Amino acid sequence: MSVFARMLKPYQSSIVEDAATGSATGPLGAYLVKHELLPFQGEAMLVVEQGTRMGRQSFLHVQRQQGASLLIEVGGSTVSVYEGVSHLP
Repeated sequence: MSVFARMLKPYQSSIVEDAATGSATGPLGAYLVKHELLPFQGEAMLVVEQGTRMGRQSFLHVQRQQGASLLIEVGGSTVSVYEGVSHLP
């Protein structure tokens, strides 16, 4: 199963849209399982496409593993776009 998602900016934020939001993708997978839109029995894979409309297409993978309890794992590939060092007092 695959879905297209967007994470738009909060009010008065300098960031217009997030290209890949892992912190929202896991809850989306749990929501789809809870409302029986993603199968609870067996293993299920969900691919979330995000960032396409802003020119930074990403694919996040949500996997629901078989078992008595709900286990959602989120993953995907990354590309480094910034690196830095912070010095704390």
